[in-house]
Amino acid sequence: MKLEIYTADKNEELLLKTLLNAYLQELRMYRQIPVGATTASEYPYLQLYWSEAGRYPFLLKVSGELAGFALVRQVAEKPKPCMSMAEFYVSPSKRRQGLGWEAVQRLFHQFPGAWELQVIKGNQPAMEFWRRCIQFSASTWQVESILAQDGPRLFYHFEILPSS
Repeated sequence: MKLEIYTADKNEELLLKTLLNAYLQELRMYRQIPVGATTASEYPYLQLYWSEAGRYPFLLKVSGELAGFALVRQVAEKPKPCMSMAEFYVSPSKRRQGLGWEAVQRLFHQFPGAWELQVIKGNQPAMEFWRRCIQFSASTWQVESILAQDGPRLFYHFEILPSS
């Protein structure tokens, strides 16, 4: 089982949209307040991943089979620029095999430095997954509770050191 992570070309947008639809449908059940995109066509940022600098659309494949995606972006409008895991998804049939863990570790270390990500508080599996990933990978981290448009979230801020 070999994990491949690569930047999605514009001609692979339909593949990414298919996965994004599944992700948004799953995410929908964890939102306390029903706002935000529920389909890829409602997701306002997807096109920017092929037209705006600092945005990276990744596809995940295992043994040549599509397994998930990650949307990573640079957040420059902060006092200190950082990377953000905007969206991350592993297909249900590919979960519990270590793929998500490996993908996250590789993506974190591809962009060492300051990072942030948010997790919906009602999504217990995601909360546990991200806490473990961050505690394992980050040299320093902090988490705060915030109230987003769709309900309460955990907002992580952390630092990934360059690999030696």
